[in-house]
Amino acid sequence: MNVMMNILKLAYKCAVRTLPPEPSLMLQFFRFHHKFPRLKNPRTFSEKIQYRKLHERNPRFCVLADKARVKEEIARMVGQRFIIPSLWSGPCLPPVEERIWPAPFVLKANNASKRNLFVRSEEEKDWPMIEETCRQWLSTGVANFWQENWYNEIERQIVVEPMLGDRSPGASLVDYQFFVFGGRAEYVQVDIGENGHYKRTLFDRNWTRQPFGLKFQIETREIERPPHFTEMLKAAEKIASEFSFARVDFYDFESGPKFGEVTFAPSSGYSPFHPSSYDRVFGDLWKYERN
Repeated sequence: MNVMMNILKLAYKCAVRTLPPEPSLMLQFFRFHHKFPRLKNPRTFSEKIQYRKLHERNPRFCVLADKARVKEEIARMVGQRFIIPSLWSGPCLPPVEERIWPAPFVLKANNASKRNLFVRSEEEKDWPMIEETCRQWLSTGVANFWQENWYNEIERQIVVEPMLGDRSPGASLVDYQFFVFGGRAEYVQVDIGENGHYKRTLFDRNWTRQPFGLKFQIETREIERPPHFTEMLKAAEKIASEFSFARVDFYDFESGPKFGEVTFAPSSGYSPFHPSSYDRVFGDLWKYERN
């Protein structure tokens, strides 16, 4: 049985990578949503993400999705204090003697999500492992698999940042992710956890807990409204004001909020809503001018 499953997984990945964009997206969509998307007349949020990936070519996506280049843009739009400073960035790691970054720090690929490597102490500076990880990041893309083609336009780099908050093993930052439709933040998704092991809760713009989930288990414990919630909401709306939809992420600290990233296709449109009717609720908020 395990052999057969491995063969099927390999066949699926091969098909997704080799099929033309539209059938590749339809196959992936079916895997996660158990139905095929309406690509000519998208109605749900997940379908509109697929439409965006196939048809929308906005050069601003490349700028704001680039984790190195975006910092200057965000500072210009909402202020330098929102920015996590870079310790270093470049197309390849510098010589070992120039890597004088104090632990803890994090290395990131600038052209993809979830490509992060946490170095929490001097003992974790395993440079052969770090170099190999960064080499793989710089030599392989993700855009052709998910069809998020704006990432292909980003010149690949490694970004090194100081690690904020309590980043001991098992600890995590709370991630506040604002869904902004036509310049108005309607919902905020709160993720607690890391490396894909999240609990997720959704609130509206008034910090009222919502009765639906999105992919991950819902955190049932009380989640306090963050101290700089209104400031983050206004910043998210300003950053995303030029787009029909964008998700803008922040972290909140006692000293103030910090910008995380801008995402134009959250989870590539493959995260199911629970109940599924909320996929249409989000879709109705996205007033898409179809080509």
